[in-house]
Amino acid sequence: DYEEKLKQEYGPHARIEFIQFHRRKSTIINDRHIRTALALGYSGFVQDFIAKRENEILKKRLKKPQLVKRYDEILEEAKEYSLPFTGEELEEIRKRRLRNLLIQEGLADKDGNLRPDLKSDLELREKIIKDIFSKIPITLILWDITCYYLTTSYDRRSKYAGPFPGLGPVLDRRQSKTFNKMDREAVKLLREYGEKIFYIKNLQKLLLKKFEIEEKIKGLHMKINQRAFGAAIINLESDIDEKACANIFSITLNELKKEKENIKALTKPTNKARLFMEMIK
Repeated sequence: DYEEKLKQEYGPHARIEFIQFHRRKSTIINDRHIRTALALGYSGFVQDFIAKRENEILKKRLKKPQLVKRYDEILEEAKEYSLPFTGEELEEIRKRRLRNLLIQEGLADKDGNLRPDLKSDLELREKIIKDIFSKIPITLILWDITCYYLTTSYDRRSKYAGPFPGLGPVLDRRQSKTFNKMDREAVKLLREYGEKIFYIKNLQKLLLKKFEIEEKIKGLHMKINQRAFGAAIINLESDIDEKACANIFSITLNELKKEKENIKALTKPTNKARLFMEMIK
């Protein structure tokens, strides 16, 4: 009792007008070293993924990739331009060299302004790197953790270490909110290159639904196909069709449909609950 302690310390007229708790930012995995290891692992994977496909990705999205390529070559040539100068003088000379080369190649006008189509493509490339490539690691790790939660039971997550050490068997509302950070464009790009991943608008809601159902089935000893169960929840809680959900978790449509029926039965009010709902209308 904070107020009672204050009165003991400062007298009977002391009272609390305002109280605020300073909590640390909610994290999914509390161990700093594990978080670092995961970040390095996923970043390394994405770095390799992009290195192998960057030219192809940009070629598909830029209007005139050949102009961007030539611009890069000229930029590199200007950077390597060497004279017996140092510091700001050398930088200024290299800038003039770049400007002259761009004008000679027809990539800039006589005043040094880049061609509109080249400028547009350079801006688009920067946007792709900043807004898509940089968001792939967090998108991937959130998806993998989501799949882990969806395809395992509470008991298994409680008793055995999974692929994500330090991850709790359930997430609270604040922790699960992190999962809404998955990026739609990053997902689109990953799917384009064969990754089994979906963009789900409200992953937090989906995960909380899984935990809610798990709470209901405690002690029921139901035999559940966990992979099909996870696929069924995605199908029920999103606009992703049954076939796509079955494919991503490598199950049959019949397995998915069976677990959908189980989920519907579990989420249906009991007779007593239905009667109570009628009574309070």
